Amino acid sequence: SSRLVNVLAPLIIQGFKAIFKEAWDLCIKNEEDAKYLMTFQNFLTRVPKWNQEIINVETKRILDSSKCLYLADLLTCVHITQLKILTSIRVSSKQKKIDIDIPKLHDYIHKVYISSARKLYQNVYLFEENILPLQKQKNMRECEIIIKESILNVIRESMPIEKILRAYIDETIEEEIVEETIVVPVENKVPDTTLPVEVANAVSGDVKATDKMMETDLHETIKDKTLDNEVAHVPSPDLVMAEDKNIAIPALVPPVESPPPKVVLSPKMDLSTIVN
Repeated sequence: SSRLVNVLAPLIIQGFKAIFKEAWDLCIKNEEDAKYLMTFQNFLTRVPKWNQEIINVETKRILDSSKCLYLADLLTCVHITQLKILTSIRVSSKQKKIDIDIPKLHDYIHKVYISSARKLYQNVYLFEENILPLQKQKNMRECEIIIKESILNVIRESMPIEKILRAYIDETIEEEIVEETIVVPVENKVPDTTLPVEVANAVSGDVKATDKMMETDLHETIKDKTLDNEVAHVPSPDLVMAEDKNIAIPALVPPVESPPPKVVLSPKMDLSTIVN
């Protein structure tokens, strides 16, 4: 694109200078020197209405002056390159085919003149006369920038942006349709028993604490049962309340009378002796 810009920009500037010279000469002829900028603006408004003969003459002048016989091929190459840049990012692996209308050289040159004329109409002071040479040089520099931007903008405007966007949207929809979603039935779905680390640690800590509490309760139960058994084997004396004092004292157990000794009578023993 830079090659195309470098070839066309100086020649387009020459064309606008020729239009300005025609406006200047007309004002000098009619003795209306102060209206040369206004006249130049009127000539700029006629650029979109150029007939085919004027366009062909201007195209031939550019080809002859540039000595670039491959200018039409260069224009085609720039359009294709610009299209590839716009379609370089694709969603899917398939390459979409996008048709592009490459303008003919004379139509393209006319569009460049139209775009440049619209901007120069708003900045007509760039062709002001009777100014310092340095200021005039600055004005021509700005004029050159405007024309270079117009050359590139005409190429950008010829790109089928709508087709590219629709192709991109179609690729996105196709990509979404190709995707398959596998649904696992609920009865055949194996539950995931794997717990996160934090939850597993918390559950493990709760289990350990529960086991420890159960073990402590078991020891306490065994200890209580042991004490109950010991108390059960110790005879507790019967308590008798005294009449005068509210003191519980153990009751006296009456002594157990021992049976009288048995006397064995011998056949030879005298009964009277025993009685005495």
